[in-house]
Amino acid sequence: MASHDNKATDLEERVSYIHSNTAKDVDGYAEAKSPKDLEEGALVEGGALNLFSREAFALFMQYGAIGIIFGMIPSLNYPIFNIYLNLEGYQTSSYRVLIVIGWSFKAIFGLLSDC
Repeated sequence: MASHDNKATDLEERVSYIHSNTAKDVDGYAEAKSPKDLEEGALVEGGALNLFSREAFALFMQYGAIGIIFGMIPSLNYPIFNIYLNLEGYQTSSYRVLIVIGWSFKAIFGLLSDC
């Protein structure tokens, strides 16, 4: 087991730690910290979002739609393509790749639409 032979470094670390707790704020860091008055826990002005408002309902609907897209559409691989259309395995795996490519380009399409 290694021993700690450098006592001077240990003392300097302790002194600097204690010094940082007792020293006065000379650089004005206290004013640059996060705002003290947050409106009901919200990070932006305007207060917290009412859970029964139209904006909150739209967010809930979007969350549900993304859940359906991520959960239901990829799971249709087996019943539709293998059973109904009698496709081979390599053909149904291409379906999964095409679904993933659409979600991979989502950020690029978002950047293009914002320009």
